[in-house]
Amino acid sequence: MTWSVPQNLADGKYSFRIVSLQNGKEVDRWVDFTVKNTPFSISAGSASASTIDPAKDSKLSCTFTLSKAATCSVQVWSTTSFVGYVANNQSFSAGSNSVTWSVPQNLADGKYSFRIVSLQNGKEVDRWVDFTVKSSTLSISNTSTSVSSVNASTAGNKISLSFKISQAANCSVEMWSSSKFLGYAVQNQNYAAGSYNVSWTVPQYLAQGKYSFRIVATKDGKTIDKWVDFQVTGSYSPYLQGTYFTLAQSETRQLYTVVKTTSSIWSEAVSWSSSNNAVASVSGGMVTAKAVGTANITAVDKYGNAATCRIDVVSAGKHRMVDLSYANSNINFAQLKASGVDYVMLRACYSYPGSTESDSKYIDSNFDKYINEATAAGLKVGVYHFSYALNAEEADKEADFLIRILDKYKDKITLPVAYDLEYNSYWTNNGLHPSAMGNAKFKETMTEFARRYLAKIRAAGYKPMIYASSSFYNSFIDAGAVGAHDKWIAHYDVLAPSVSGADMWQYSSEGTPAGAPYKVDSGRVDMNIVYKDY
Repeated sequence: MTWSVPQNLADGKYSFRIVSLQNGKEVDRWVDFTVKNTPFSISAGSASASTIDPAKDSKLSCTFTLSKAATCSVQVWSTTSFVGYVANNQSFSAGSNSVTWSVPQNLADGKYSFRIVSLQNGKEVDRWVDFTVKSSTLSISNTSTSVSSVNASTAGNKISLSFKISQAANCSVEMWSSSKFLGYAVQNQNYAAGSYNVSWTVPQYLAQGKYSFRIVATKDGKTIDKWVDFQVTGSYSPYLQGTYFTLAQSETRQLYTVVKTTSSIWSEAVSWSSSNNAVASVSGGMVTAKAVGTANITAVDKYGNAATCRIDVVSAGKHRMVDLSYANSNINFAQLKASGVDYVMLRACYSYPGSTESDSKYIDSNFDKYINEATAAGLKVGVYHFSYALNAEEADKEADFLIRILDKYKDKITLPVAYDLEYNSYWTNNGLHPSAMGNAKFKETMTEFARRYLAKIRAAGYKPMIYASSSFYNSFIDAGAVGAHDKWIAHYDVLAPSVSGADMWQYSSEGTPAGAPYKVDSGRVDMNIVYKDY
């Protein structure tokens, strides 16, 4: 007979007893044997490879032999810490056994071990099987951003970057616009091999466009990098408050970078440059016009976003002049004078009062104040009348009205008295427009208005003048038919007016001379050059 020996049988002397009952009496025989357990052991441990590259080797096997069946765990350790289990409290048979480990791709280089361990009689029995991890190359992989685009119109918005490095390395994460380094999200940090996440707070008002994280990893003198792009969106972006200005020689103008839709001054630091310093120089946004010609003034913010403004510099003529009306408030004439402005044209009135209306309704609200303050500051003053006449008789009435209100200021007026002829909605609504009456008839009408008006101004002892745009004057005023007069011509975005013999040129409506309060989107005045002495 054969006995199945229990595997947990303790060492010692044992016996088979063969027994039989004969005539009510036991007959037996004892056969002795000894149990002596062979000690439990784990042997013949080996790894399927002594060195692995996580980028290439996804599996690693460990083979070991047990002296008897047992419950075992197979662990993985680095030289300093537990990495994980390959098997945890699993039953293994006596003899040869094998387990396979899925190698993490982010495993750092170094010495590692399988530890096969079993608890026997309250005591751990183990065996260590060593192997080495050595990545063949330093690499950056698994890159992604938390969002593909981020809105910069709200303060505090963040974007996160995820990435993995194959080996322990010194890493930085840089931020770039399409052309310029912006700063660091992470700088010179030592990372073990593995996956990481960093975040960047997007500056409010950062200009729209393409931006990038640049991951830079360095190990053993070797540096690699990886670019990860994203978009910045939002309605805010910096720009110059104008794309074109005309300045007379020696005139200055402060340029500002502002934020679209809010018109508030952009607070980020910018650098300034001029494409032609001989024509116009710039320092801190202050442009100084030097010589006749064109220069491009460029502002670049710290993110690399650029905005450009074209500056045309025109001849200074003999005098600098501004023209003012109710639309220009809080003018300091002493400062205007000190800035080099020595002539001023003031709007005196518009249209004319009806028989039951007071003159004050049609007199410019700033006229009385400004003519007294301007002359007190030493500026020479002229006036203009904005026409709403619909026929020649009304042009006569406009001239009579102006002469009447100028009577008490006659000794203060040393510049011409101008008739302001330009398109307006009142004319258009009443059919006084080339599109309604034809160019020839409209020219005949405008010439007659000017002839009659200027004759009255001349007879009253003033120097008569016509104010009009260059296109209006050239198209609709018969200069020979209106009688002797000076010409005050408005023509922007050119280096000289296109009307021959202009005496005054209104070259810009964007003036910001000292003495004229300035805001980003308001407070500008008309700037003029005067070519003769009055």
